[in-house]
Amino acid sequence: MSTESDPVEPTASPDQPMTFRETLNWLRAKKGLSIARLATAAGLPLSTVNSYVISGKHSQMPSLHNAAKLAQALGVSLAAFDRCIEWASVEPVSQATDPESVS
Repeated sequence: MSTESDPVEPTASPDQPMTFRETLNWLRAKKGLSIARLATAAGLPLSTVNSYVISGKHSQMPSLHNAAKLAQALGVSLAAFDRCIEWASVEPVSQATDPESVS
C-alpha cells in the first residue's frame, strides 16, 4: 500500500465514466498529492483515505461527509464526483446536500 511517494497514472480520462476510486485518483494526480497529504488536507485518517483509493476487496465508498472533505481538500466542488459509476442511479451527490452544511 503506497502512501507518501505514490505517483498515480489514472487509467481513465475525465470524459469517460469512472469509479469513485478512479475519479479520486485522477483528481489527486492532477493536484499532485500523495495519499498521505490528501488525508492530512482532508482531515481524515490515512487508513480511511487508503480504503477509497485502493482497488480490491477492501475498497470502500465514502460517506457524503467524507466525500465533501475530500472535494474541499482537492479544491473542487462535490459535483466533481457526480459522474461516478457507483452513484449513476441516484441523485447527483452535489444536489444531495450543500457541502458546506455537511458536518
